[in-house]
Amino acid sequence: MTNIFSYINGSMLIVLLFLNTKLISQEHPLYFKSYSIEEGLSQNTIYSIIQDKKGFIWLATQNGLNRFNGYTFKVWNHDIENPNSLISGFINSLAVDRFNNIWIATITGINCFVQEKNYFRYFNKNKNKLSNNYVKFVFIDSKNYLWAGTQNGLNRTKKQLTISLNDSTLQFIQFTTDSTNKSISNNNINCIYEDENNCLWIGTQNGLNKYNSETKEFEQYFFTKNNTYHKENDINSIVQLKENIFWIATKQGLFELNSFNKKVSRVSDLDIFKNQRITGNFTTLFKESKGNVWIGTQNTGIILYNSKKNSFSVYKKDMLKKHSLNSNYITSIYVDRSSTVFIGSRLGLNTSKTNTDHFETFNLLKDVTSIAGQSKDSVWIGTFSGNLELFNPEKNTFKYFNIPGYSGAKTIMSIYSLLPDSKNQIWIGSLKSGLFLYNYKNKRYKHFMHSKNKNSISANGIFSLAKQGDSILWIGTWGGGVDKLNLKTGIFKNFCLNKNTNDKNKVLVSNIMLDDDNNLWIATWGNGLIKLNTNTFRTIQFKNNPTNRNSISSNYVLVIYFDNSGNIWLGTASGLNKFNLKTQEFSYFGKNIGFKNEFINSIEEDSRHNLWLSTNRGIVKFNITKETVVNFDVRDGLQNYEFNSRANTKLADGKIIFGGISGFNMFYPDSIRQSTFKPNIVISKLQLFYKDVVPGKKYLNNFILKKNIEDTDTLILNYKNNVIGIEFTALDYTKPDMIKYAFRLKGFEENWNQTTYKNRFARYTNLSSGNYILQIKATNADGVWNNNIKELVIIIEAPIWLTVKFWVIIVLVLILSGIIIYKIRTNMLIKQKKLLENLVKIRTEEIENKNSELKEKYEEILTQEEEIREQAAELQNLSDQLREHNESLSKTVKKRTFELERALEKAENAQKMVSSFLANLSHEIRTPMNAIMGFAQIIGNVELNEKKEMNTPQ
Repeated sequence: MTNIFSYINGSMLIVLLFLNTKLISQEHPLYFKSYSIEEGLSQNTIYSIIQDKKGFIWLATQNGLNRFNGYTFKVWNHDIENPNSLISGFINSLAVDRFNNIWIATITGINCFVQEKNYFRYFNKNKNKLSNNYVKFVFIDSKNYLWAGTQNGLNRTKKQLTISLNDSTLQFIQFTTDSTNKSISNNNINCIYEDENNCLWIGTQNGLNKYNSETKEFEQYFFTKNNTYHKENDINSIVQLKENIFWIATKQGLFELNSFNKKVSRVSDLDIFKNQRITGNFTTLFKESKGNVWIGTQNTGIILYNSKKNSFSVYKKDMLKKHSLNSNYITSIYVDRSSTVFIGSRLGLNTSKTNTDHFETFNLLKDVTSIAGQSKDSVWIGTFSGNLELFNPEKNTFKYFNIPGYSGAKTIMSIYSLLPDSKNQIWIGSLKSGLFLYNYKNKRYKHFMHSKNKNSISANGIFSLAKQGDSILWIGTWGGGVDKLNLKTGIFKNFCLNKNTNDKNKVLVSNIMLDDDNNLWIATWGNGLIKLNTNTFRTIQFKNNPTNRNSISSNYVLVIYFDNSGNIWLGTASGLNKFNLKTQEFSYFGKNIGFKNEFINSIEEDSRHNLWLSTNRGIVKFNITKETVVNFDVRDGLQNYEFNSRANTKLADGKIIFGGISGFNMFYPDSIRQSTFKPNIVISKLQLFYKDVVPGKKYLNNFILKKNIEDTDTLILNYKNNVIGIEFTALDYTKPDMIKYAFRLKGFEENWNQTTYKNRFARYTNLSSGNYILQIKATNADGVWNNNIKELVIIIEAPIWLTVKFWVIIVLVLILSGIIIYKIRTNMLIKQKKLLENLVKIRTEEIENKNSELKEKYEEILTQEEEIREQAAELQNLSDQLREHNESLSKTVKKRTFELERALEKAENAQKMVSSFLANLSHEIRTPMNAIMGFAQIIGNVELNEKKEMNTPQ
């Protein structure tokens, strides 16, 4: 019987030892993903790791400050042209305060990075009374005081940290060593730690110190007999294991201190450390929330202490393992809120998921090609290299079997199928060496090989075996179709499965399964699925039809599985298929519902009727009812990404085993729970017209961001800046590539846009003016959606001529203009009125004067009228006399007839004018001036006539 540890990683332990009550156990496999300068780190040596309030990971290096979001690094470094930049790129330590400011210990002082404003504050010896500018460690205690350990003394701020930072308020009190034993033991400060009782412990280059905040005195602890400098007293890191028990990492070992009785023991004296040759410098310690302690060393990688199992596991750099640590020189450790461990080394950053205990992994360093369960404590395992082993799942032990007398090799080459029976026998199908029946009790075997004999097996590649009762064995061959072996006669009968050709060697059988009706279902590599009726020997073939979506998704079928409900499931090279016996139709499941890989190697069903599938990219849990999937890979503790076809079994207690290219995994399905972690979603970048927008800098003559986009709730953009891009990230570091994202812009669209980690960008072009809300949601690394939705209000300002404000102003201007015009017009009218009144007054006075004059004229006219009447009467009399006189003269003066006739006409005209004047006298009185003028003219004419008459000869 061979112990399991012979087949697991050579670094695992062989013996279980109990020493100092601590159990030494085998290494639990962890997958490490490494990051270095090639992935964007500013420098590979990482001295300190922290996580801020938002969830970002911050890394201190020898050349810059790095912020990690799971995908990319953002770097800050010293900028000689920027007084608000990092003072030095050589960073020793980091701390985060309650305001989410990052405190940075550099070799030239302390920086505080104010994230919201995106600038650095600088504090040093001269301005702030630091004891020394070479700061090795910064720490913020539970009372919100900042502590700084330097090369020349310990420092604490006089006042608690506030949101406002300035040189006058941030002043330091110094603690330095003196001749008494109540001072700090050494001025060279390496680390600061606060225990569960809020007591401070300070590790120096020579001794450990406990600070009494009331007396401001120190209690000194040394790990050698004298108090002079020794590597045992050079303290690197401190953690509290439990009440009164502390572990102290020094340059010469790992110590345990009982603070109650001050007893000291060397933990590094345990056999695990001796067996692993772990000596010398223990660089750093970190205690995670579950109580486990991570121990960093200078030469031997990481040691994980499991507090529940009281055991240690060792992880080292292994050139043969792709996903081992990138270096054995560990400089810093941090476990974040999602249980991801971050390990800083001399060669970069390592990350790993810590909660992988639910998958038991056996790294046999062998390609497990076949598994067959026989009982709860017996599982047969066959490997590609021909090893046959019996595994006891209860004891985790292995028994190795070698088939004696097999010609050509000591072991069977490449075991691809196993079928145990109840007679202490096991059928073994190989890749090229035919079929074996091995009795493991008496160690005898039978060997069946293909020959020219028509009753022999049809091919030497045996991929699948199935028994029908006690007398028939069905054999799926690789290249020879299906054989039926009569166990009583030992005669093989071959069945040609390809109706289109007589060349039976072209049929490659991957898997065979018998149903309750004695139908043999045959999975082939290239010929689809074949159903063989073992009574009539008739076959029905199902092949892919590209024009029929209800046909099988691939002709390359690897595995057949009957679930408890009688459904037939097929694992193909192009996804999972469900076959409906009634409709004879296939349903496809693959990348359309979230499969990371569609090459389905094995299928098992759990007690909750979920299907568990092994693939070429890990294990998939498929919920049949909800049609949802969860993908697991090496980061969850799997033996490798790739598993092998039909290398699987399910034990009576429900435990499932899948075999792969590096060993096998064993697990209880109910113990594999999806993470409930809800990652914080942050907006990490803003782009306008595909250019990054930086806080505090102008873009198109405008300050778009006054503070970081991560701290911005509302984004106000000019209507010209309506082509925007926003990058977002869910801060879950366990498996960031497994996170799914969705986003939508409310006010623009109602449906969510699904995307992956490769395209974490929301882009919108030519948005019209208005108010929008960008909503972003994400799953965690296990694909679980949550209600943690990030929102950003986006306001696109309208052009000035389209705004209500503009039109309100226009209306107000028009109203004001109307009022002004009204006022001006009213004033003008008032002035005009006054002017008119004055004119009317003047005119009235003139009219009154004229009326007086006219009245006088009128009276004169009346007088003249009487005179004219009298004159008219006289003229009438005169006219009568003249008529009489003319009559008398006509007789006597004929010569003057013509002149007399003319005179007579003139007289008649004058008479008419007088008559007209008299008739219109009342009208002419209204216009006295015209009357007077007319009258004057008449008088003139009369006078002229009189003169003429007088001059007329009688």
